[in-house]
Amino acid sequence: MKLELKVLGLLALIMLLGLTTLNSFNVFFLSKFAEGKLKNEAIAIYLLGKKIPNYVIVSDNLIGSDDYILVTFINNKFVFIKKSAIFKEVLNVLVFLIVIELTIMVFSLVLLNKVLNMYAKRKENYIRIIRLIALAISHKFGNTLSTFGVNIDILEKDFTNKRIIDRLKVQYSALRESLNLLVNFLSLATYEHDIFQSRKINLKSVIYDVQWNLYDDYKNKDINIYGGDFIINASPDLIKFAVSILIENALKYSKSYVRIKICRKGVVIANDIGYSKGGMGIGILIAENILNSYNLRLLKRSKHGRYITLIHENFT
Repeated sequence: MKLELKVLGLLALIMLLGLTTLNSFNVFFLSKFAEGKLKNEAIAIYLLGKKIPNYVIVSDNLIGSDDYILVTFINNKFVFIKKSAIFKEVLNVLVFLIVIELTIMVFSLVLLNKVLNMYAKRKENYIRIIRLIALAISHKFGNTLSTFGVNIDILEKDFTNKRIIDRLKVQYSALRESLNLLVNFLSLATYEHDIFQSRKINLKSVIYDVQWNLYDDYKNKDINIYGGDFIINASPDLIKFAVSILIENALKYSKSYVRIKICRKGVVIANDIGYSKGGMGIGILIAENILNSYNLRLLKRSKHGRYITLIHENFT
């Protein structure tokens, strides 16, 4: 359900409960007011000798019924009014009040709906514009990379210095990886699919899912996952995107193995260092920003021939 509908539904519920409470007080005070008004009218009508209306009863004796209220004893006569007349009087006023309240409520909700729709439309347009700009940059970037790749192939045939060719290939692979990251992220970031919507997820399940997705590309690497559950409140799509970046980096730059330990308050990703020429670091930067937005910190350290990445809750 869209946020606008949730806001409207919640506001309508609050207004309905508020008006119900207010009308409960109205019924009490209106009953007292109507009873006093009808009593005064009954006395005035009897004393002035006017025609007795249906809701007024004049009797020589007391009426032992809960349907009548004693008004006064005058000129050896008991004057009563019917309780139903009080109810009718209250009902007429209450119906009028409810009609006014519902009119105001409906008008307020319609007005708020228009404002929310305007905000949602503006938000949708902003997202669309940003996405188009990013796609345009990605398109230009992709064309440039394609040309770059063709040039490397040409140089590889005519150039004898293999070391320079290898370095160009490494740079080309790093740029291609950055482009793929951007395109994958843009495929998630649509207005219809709210990637920022959070819910409780188990990072252990996400890690196993990512491992399964990367298995075919890194069959030659030994990956070992152990530990318990790590429950967080975050967007499943964004967290999976960030974890994919970190685990794939560990596999890509490892020599032979990756170890992942899942604790109650964090995750440790450790790998032996094999391929030392890293990329541009855009993937790590994206992952770090995603994790920070959900109160998670990312620490990186190289020690004793191992590269260690730590994801943990930020307690500060």
